Amino acid sequence: MTLAEFLAAPDSLVGKQVSVTGWLHSDSVRLWLADRPHCEDRQLAVRAPELARWFHWHIPPLVGSAWAYCFEAEVSGVVLPRNWEGIPVLGGEVDAVVQYSGGLYLRGGEPAAPPS
Repeated sequence: MTLAEFLAAPDSLVGKQVSVTGWLHSDSVRLWLADRPHCEDRQLAVRAPELARWFHWHIPPLVGSAWAYCFEAEVSGVVLPRNWEGIPVLGGEVDAVVQYSGGLYLRGGEPAAPPS
């Protein structure tokens, strides 16, 4: 589902496994999905700090400000209750398929072969 479809009723999806497509952003600590690139507006928080560390370790930051990376991606995980900021959260075992001219499949912060 798209991020817009998810955001239409995120509370009704709590506890369910979903895949959401949007722009995956990462700084050195947090991951989030937004509806456009280079967006600091965290519309869906992604609870997978090991993925943020993987980006920080393996890809030199584009900038040194609040956001460092953004990729079109499909992110899968379990919908959790909103965080203290009122932002929906995707957690559990998180998979991210990053889109670019090649392709990158990440699971738990380690590169892995795409599922068969």
